[in-house]
Amino acid sequence: MSEGHTAIDDMGQRVEGSGSNVRVSLVGMDRPFFTAFAIVLSIMSAFYAFECQKQASVMSYWLQRNEAFLEQLSNQGVKVPQDLLHHQEK
Repeated sequence: MSEGHTAIDDMGQRVEGSGSNVRVSLVGMDRPFFTAFAIVLSIMSAFYAFECQKQASVMSYWLQRNEAFLEQLSNQGVKVPQDLLHHQEK
């Protein structure tokens, strides 16, 4: 493009300039409400994902702890139902 050349690209944006000095201006304007809504939604999604991961790790911890406890009881001679043992020990 030569200096002062103006063109409209495929996305409907006005492009001015030449070489590495290109300025892109949006044709339309985004409403501030939509921007704020998108930011709030992304923050809420991040918190929700964090809480889901936290809950999954807590559940995994307690499941492993309970299995280890039942295996320990089984090894000490306490009768534990076979379906509760992870490795189906006898």
